[in-house]
Amino acid sequence: MKKILSVLILTLLIGVAYAQLNETQLKEQIAERVSRVTGLSDFTADHVIVEEKQPIHLGNMELWAVKVKLIAPDPKQKPGQLLFVTDPQGKYQFSKVALLSTGKNVLEETLSEMRTISLDSLSKYEGTIYRGKGSHNVVMISDPFCPYCRKTYEYLRKHRDNIKSLSLLHFPLSYHANSKLLCSLLVYCDKHNVLNAARYLDLADYLYRIKYRRDDRDGTKTMEDILGKFPELKKHFSAMKVSDTTKINRMILKEAHPTITYITDKLKEQAIASTPVLSIDGHRIDGFRIPMIQRYLD
Repeated sequence: MKKILSVLILTLLIGVAYAQLNETQLKEQIAERVSRVTGLSDFTADHVIVEEKQPIHLGNMELWAVKVKLIAPDPKQKPGQLLFVTDPQGKYQFSKVALLSTGKNVLEETLSEMRTISLDSLSKYEGTIYRGKGSHNVVMISDPFCPYCRKTYEYLRKHRDNIKSLSLLHFPLSYHANSKLLCSLLVYCDKHNVLNAARYLDLADYLYRIKYRRDDRDGTKTMEDILGKFPELKKHFSAMKVSDTTKINRMILKEAHPTITYITDKLKEQAIASTPVLSIDGHRIDGFRIPMIQRYLD
């Protein structure tokens, strides 16, 4: 009887003992792929560093979310980074595993937690639109005309009591006409202190809900709407003897161009190509994901 119980207990233990990640084989597989794709024959497993790994339990199956750094043989080249999901043997890559009942990608939450973003080089370019009595510092990488950016912005607006500071890093997408204009206006107003803090926040709130005009390719109608809502802006430009909206647009686009270009270039280096992306106390969240925002903001 004791022997039967021992075998049963051992069987149960084996059933819940998940396989460890074979890092040696994983590195070899990655090195082989990188070498083949790039033509770097001297790229070996020694150039692959596993920075972080997290198990993903799916019933009786286990996968691993892995973040690796790729060190180029040439020290002059910047390191690369990969974030993906693999099996314990490090042989297969999984881009999506979805629940049949909902279609939800069960891998995404773990991957999102492991994604990081470095904003140190961009701290002086962050446009802080709100300072409150909350405990969380939030940076939002966004496009004012991106629908999911607008949803994220509205969610943050309703939860400002939890926020200590809310800043924007402007990432206008090329297929949204005039999004660069709106971003440029925020950069311009911040640089020249055109509005006080309360009105600057009002401007940001307005730009994240202003009507998207498909027929307004040059942004003149959009700027007219803005000047109608913010007479102090109109007064500012009039004092500069620039009252024509076409000239106003041209001026602010030109002045903000270096700042926005620098921001977008730096973010693209971190493989950011879409919006929104949030940093809440350093935790990165890609897309409008209420459960994850709640987790870090509450």
